[in-house]
Amino acid sequence: MDSVLFLDIDGVLNSKAHLIGRAMAFDNSWAGSIDRRLVTHVNRVVEATGALVVICSDWRHLLTLPTLRKTLQRRGFVGRIIDTTNALRNADRGLECAAWLASTRRSVDAFAAIDDRRDFAPIERQHVRPNKLHGISNQDADQAIRILSRPAKATIASYRARVDKLRALTVPVRTSTNVPTRNAERVLEEVYARLYPKLVTVPC
Repeated sequence: MDSVLFLDIDGVLNSKAHLIGRAMAFDNSWAGSIDRRLVTHVNRVVEATGALVVICSDWRHLLTLPTLRKTLQRRGFVGRIIDTTNALRNADRGLECAAWLASTRRSVDAFAAIDDRRDFAPIERQHVRPNKLHGISNQDADQAIRILSRPAKATIASYRARVDKLRALTVPVRTSTNVPTRNAERVLEEVYARLYPKLVTVPC
């Protein structure tokens, strides 16, 4: 059985102070946006639990999976990144994570999500929300480890029972190239205009 950690990047692996420092250093690279100090907190989670990592960050619309892996590894990340979540039309991020759990062929018995966003109603009991100004803390890491130590088979089974409904909401927006940081905002605006013209929470 596997455990899975859904991982956001902005507001989790960086902080306001880090991003200001990056700007002052004129580092516009994707890796430069990630704070090595905060990466150590997530490393502690995956090392303590053996959790596989699925990226739910908006970065999944901007960088290919191999590039995401390399970018995080450059900043000291040791977790095994296996996938990214799909985008669902007019759905919150929690539902996108639920849809991944519903569709995966892996035998998953525990999961958690670390994300500074609030739209996680479908999986709120498994959600750790760091303060986006500071990024993930030691306390957030401890909470994620506790969540991953609890089996969630019944919850995952409930998502699998809705798999057809969730798949019907999926919209392919995978990037085939790696977007330069200077173009990220424009690309995300296009993605969100397509996916979430009226951002609402879709009940699971």
